[in-house]
Amino acid sequence: MSTPSTAHPDSRTAFARELASHPDHDGITARLRAGHDPDERGWCRHGAHAHRWEQHPCSVLLLADLVAGCAARVPAGGGG
Repeated sequence: MSTPSTAHPDSRTAFARELASHPDHDGITARLRAGHDPDERGWCRHGAHAHRWEQHPCSVLLLADLVAGCAARVPAGGGG
């Protein structure tokens, strides 16, 4: 069974590139990161993980980091 960090890396990267090319990619990454803080045991506090705990950084934060990394490589004015 594959894990979120290794499953379909090309699809995940393509999705992140699409988000990174959006004019409001900074707002998108901010919304993705909102509420995903660690608790005292190293688990993500966000309510989306209430029934399935995820260690911090969770998959949503990893996606936000990937989007931010892709955005840093997108030429000014968008486009891919």
